Amino acid sequence: MRIFIDEAGRGPLAWPLYVWVVKEDLNWEFDSVDQDFQDSKALTEKKRFHSYELLSQMRAKGLQCSTGQASAAEIDLFGVTRAINMAIIRGLYQIFSPFIGDQKSKKSKNLTFDQVINLLSDYLQKQDFSLLIDGKTDFGLMHDLQIPVDTIIKGDAKIRGIAMASILAKVERDQFMISLAKNYLERDFDQHKGYGTKKHYLKIAHFWTCSQHRKLFLKQIFPSLTFEKFDWKILFTEKPLE
Repeated sequence: MRIFIDEAGRGPLAWPLYVWVVKEDLNWEFDSVDQDFQDSKALTEKKRFHSYELLSQMRAKGLQCSTGQASAAEIDLFGVTRAINMAIIRGLYQIFSPFIGDQKSKKSKNLTFDQVINLLSDYLQKQDFSLLIDGKTDFGLMHDLQIPVDTIIKGDAKIRGIAMASILAKVERDQFMISLAKNYLERDFDQHKGYGTKKHYLKIAHFWTCSQHRKLFLKQIFPSLTFEKFDWKILFTEKPLE
């Protein structure tokens, strides 16, 4: 059984990155891309949202998929590759947590990442799962989970299941950026979505950074930038990062 994975928000200067995980289901086609399910970047905003609505209908009929995020602070601390790994693990755990671990571990709110990875690895190996990921890196998942991981360059333009994950990730993150813009009126997050546009750089130069900017990405541009203090007890939580 295959699991399709893609992310959105790897490159922006602010706010979290989103990963979506889509589990293969015999009721739907997951291989060939078509006009509804293809690389989210190749779709207009209107067509992308239409595809997102189709996916919402499929989810209502039983398609299993879930999201995981990594915060700007986690990207600063661990780097983007490790942060994507963490987001993928969170997404996988959201889907499979009902089927793995004993009652004691399920009740725990303080599972470490190592514990979660071990639980996932044991289950996914026994169920013969494999991962298909857009891009050329497996983000350390083959090492962590000990299951087959296929990396596919431009996978979101070739594999329908990856395209589904791509659309979910892109639309969900865009909606998140639009929803929070009202709390940061002067920064226009609803327009540039946190990406490094000229307008965004000008906003940073004028208003400086907010708590959700990725200092790691901005350090070369603004050398005087300092990292905020953060309590890094990396505990796994079932709730997505806000």
